[in-house]
Amino acid sequence: MISEGTTDIRTRRALDAVLPEVPALASALQTALGPGRTGTPEALEGNRAGPAAAGPARQGYAGENAAALPVRRALEILSRGWTGFEAEEVQSEGLSGLRGIRAVKGASGMFVFSEESYSRFRSRLVETAGKPGGAVKAELESASGLGSDACSALLADLETEKTLDRAGPRWIRPGPGPKLGKEEARLEALLIRADAEGVEPGRNVPGQDGRTLKTLCALGRAVSLDTGVFWHLSVYERLSEAVLSGRAAGERFSVGQAKDRTGLSRKYILPLLNRMEDEDLVKREGDVRVVLPKGARD
Repeated sequence: MISEGTTDIRTRRALDAVLPEVPALASALQTALGPGRTGTPEALEGNRAGPAAAGPARQGYAGENAAALPVRRALEILSRGWTGFEAEEVQSEGLSGLRGIRAVKGASGMFVFSEESYSRFRSRLVETAGKPGGAVKAELESASGLGSDACSALLADLETEKTLDRAGPRWIRPGPGPKLGKEEARLEALLIRADAEGVEPGRNVPGQDGRTLKTLCALGRAVSLDTGVFWHLSVYERLSEAVLSGRAAGERFSVGQAKDRTGLSRKYILPLLNRMEDEDLVKREGDVRVVLPKGARD
């Protein structure tokens, strides 16, 4: 068991390894911070001495003053590889010229990476999305260790570069997918013909076909609904897009409105909305659904 004293020593050693680089990076970050948020790297001395020596204006995040902000952000970049700035907090043109730094614009602000961590995080995302069937957002966040917004910003960059692509809820490497076996190809063709009626093992296909249908889901070619029905991915994408088209984040709609847009019966519209909720496209509030930022199509 590691004692508290040993833990403190290890933490201090980790900090000591990056502290020499902090003042220069903090000074560089000042140019990127908006008016009233800049400070001086001398705040580092308060951090070294601890909260008691730093005084009330330098006591951690809650009592953080303007001078401490670039220092904290520099420490985050050097220790974990990245930090984030809110949109109103940063001047993007100031970040573009920083040496050894990569800035990526996201929906919620600007994310700043060291060059080494930028390459490392991107490699992890590409590697994870490159497995058969790709990966959903939660898998990519777990594999990279990034926060949700920072992960989204890097994924958007990779999509723009055509390094990654989206297939419904999954991120994949572009290019031809894995060759399907005879049974997989047969069932995929059946899914396409079935359209919104879908395929349900034990109802319109033999029960043993369920395993192959699950394989198609893992390959990103099909999706399963909570009623046991399987749709081809293209069917799900078309119907979910019909529900979301023209809707802004925060907009509310009823089940009846979703039915009108898709032409689905209640038997199918509820499982569709549940699937969209699982993928963070919408959330349920009572009898209505609310469009989440990820599902906005305005």
